[in-house]
Amino acid sequence: MDTIIVTSRGRIVIPSSVRRRHNIKKGTKLCVIEKEDRIVLTPLTAGYFEKMAGIAKTK
Repeated sequence: MDTIIVTSRGRIVIPSSVRRRHNIKKGTKLCVIEKEDRIVLTPLTAGYFEKMAGIAKTK
């Protein structure tokens, strides 16, 4: 488990090992989801959108 610190401006640094594992690079957008007492960051990559394809029902 890695520990990070929030700066006075609300910024965090994601450890390089986590960035490499999840292919997070400069400019990658992250989705922020609150789940009860947790904050979940999910990279919005092409793989994420492929995985989510077909979830929403259409007419």
